[in-house]
Amino acid sequence: MWPSLAKDMLAVASAHGLVRFIAAGNSRGAATAPTAALQQPHRILALVLYRPPLLWADRAARRDALFTSADAHGPDWPYRDLLRGSAASNLPPASDAAWQRLQSIPTLLLCHGDDAVHPIASGVALQQVLPHATLLTADDLAAAEATFPDKAAEWLVANKLIPS
Repeated sequence: MWPSLAKDMLAVASAHGLVRFIAAGNSRGAATAPTAALQQPHRILALVLYRPPLLWADRAARRDALFTSADAHGPDWPYRDLLRGSAASNLPPASDAAWQRLQSIPTLLLCHGDDAVHPIASGVALQQVLPHATLLTADDLAAAEATFPDKAAEWLVANKLIPS
């Protein structure tokens, strides 16, 4: 699913005349954006990833529960295929050489506690494959909502991605 969503992200940017752009996303979008960058790194000015989902071994460990949850609603549930597709998705392994292509792309990771599906551990894991990335954390959603917008704007200005 994430590779298909990444192709869509790149196509939408192209449709709007954006040759290069900041790929940003929340939750599933925080997995889609780096997937787009892995597909076409020359198009990505920066990554801003808010609440990246469970990744790699943590995601694999939860996969069966996600499939079960999707199927529990029955075959006519409108989100069944979306949840099943998400359950089957994962980023390339941390050991994949493709991550090297993203080493020069400024990356901001925004994570908060009290979220088992989007744990801070996912941000830490992404920072390990993207060691230049900035990881900002908050204790909970309320603290994230109160501080992340200003911190993200400061980061965008500091990286000369938007005017001050």
